[in-house]
Amino acid sequence: MKTKRIRDVVFTAHRYIGLAIGILAAAIGMTGSLLILDEWQTSLLAGQVAIAPDQERLAIATLVTKAQAMFPKLTLESLTIPKELTQPVTAWWWAAGDKWTTAHINPYTGAIIGSPQDNGYNDFLYNIHINLLGGEWGAYVAGIVGLLATILCVTGIVLWSGWRKLATGFKIKWNATTKRLNYDLHKVVGIIAAIFLAMAMLTGFIWNFATWMNPVIYALTFSPQPPKEVELVSKAAGKAPIQLTEALLQKASAALPPGKISSIYFPTKPEGVIRIAKELPNQVVMSASIDRFSGEIVKVDVPTEKSLADRIFDSFVPIHFGTFAGLPSRILYLFVGLSPTILLVTGFIMWRLRKRDKSKRTIVPAERALDNSPP
Repeated sequence: MKTKRIRDVVFTAHRYIGLAIGILAAAIGMTGSLLILDEWQTSLLAGQVAIAPDQERLAIATLVTKAQAMFPKLTLESLTIPKELTQPVTAWWWAAGDKWTTAHINPYTGAIIGSPQDNGYNDFLYNIHINLLGGEWGAYVAGIVGLLATILCVTGIVLWSGWRKLATGFKIKWNATTKRLNYDLHKVVGIIAAIFLAMAMLTGFIWNFATWMNPVIYALTFSPQPPKEVELVSKAAGKAPIQLTEALLQKASAALPPGKISSIYFPTKPEGVIRIAKELPNQVVMSASIDRFSGEIVKVDVPTEKSLADRIFDSFVPIHFGTFAGLPSRILYLFVGLSPTILLVTGFIMWRLRKRDKSKRTIVPAERALDNSPP
């Protein structure tokens, strides 16, 4: 009896949490899947513009100058230099209103390959995904949805019928009644997606509430908190900015361990600094920041041994984006992102059918009582 009572409480929580956040969770999940598809499209386009190197690559400083001249009214935000000699350089420009433009550049000629892409569609999806188009307060709402969706996944796992008999939990009776088929779809889709969906939703919640959650994680893991990161500002702001030359790039590169420059990040504010980054084979990124007015190196970031909390935070990226197993996990996450919509529809139908059956059970005895009443 006690077990049944606990199960009834879990079932009630599962039902009403699902009804409360279903539409918002579906929007967050659906946009996650669409962002994966958009990323694949971008990767496919990049793969289609492979270059046959027939001469030496242009100097990075020359590529920067050419990229800045392509869209003089926009602000060059970053330049990504691939390791492969046959791949193009990717440039990002930023305009007012948080609008972005991307283009692939031939590293041997400095010419744009194909057409520049307006990232308005990507930004729209991203804003729905992280803040439901509601800015800072929307991000808090999305974070709460992530936490409740995690609870929804946990309660769904507890209620799964496969704990009694494993084969039953994964069986779908395609020729059954609509009610039974709907239930089977809900339980199978739910159990397949539950763990991965919970991980994605929970990491989203922690990111959106990082101001409060990060100190908690540092405390629980007995890890020292890093010093508060301060945005670097040029001490010589107000003067004319200097040109980024090959000599400056070599100076920044020499301040870092051996390796090739992988990215350059330019300031979007007049007083900002230029950051030169290298990526090691194990995906560890190190960088040196250059004062854009004096040319002096103002900061060098070389990763040291990370605390347990920092390693946990690093694990959030592959867990949330589904990159931990390469292409197979990305394909899986495409389904995981769609699962809240499937679960919303099947769950809502189950709720409506349950209400209909309950109302029938209430009406029929009342009708019988009237039939048996004296004239």
